[in-house]
Amino acid sequence: MIVTTFTAFTSVATAIQSNQREDVRSVAILLYSGKKYRVSWLGHRSDIVPELLKDESSEIDLIGPTLPALKSLLSIPVYNTPDAKNKFGRLVHGLLSACLLHVDEMR
Repeated sequence: MIVTTFTAFTSVATAIQSNQREDVRSVAILLYSGKKYRVSWLGHRSDIVPELLKDESSEIDLIGPTLPALKSLLSIPVYNTPDAKNKFGRLVHGLLSACLLHVDEMR
């Protein structure tokens, strides 16, 4: 079911012929990485906690079988505008940074 959901995201993002393609891709990557926002009582975002990529206590391996879905999301051609290319670059940088932080925490 997870792979089907991300396949649908890929199909929708591929069909969009505007800068919104990167917004759809960003939402899909955000859902994939499982980021949750903790909100303080004042309504300010206090921190971002990536859960799915970080959680190794689960007995079910969700990451391994869904990596092809992540690859297909990242393989969608970037819409040919400087703004879209900038968004995609920031998206990939954020995903890689989160992964590297998790690896560093495992030490």
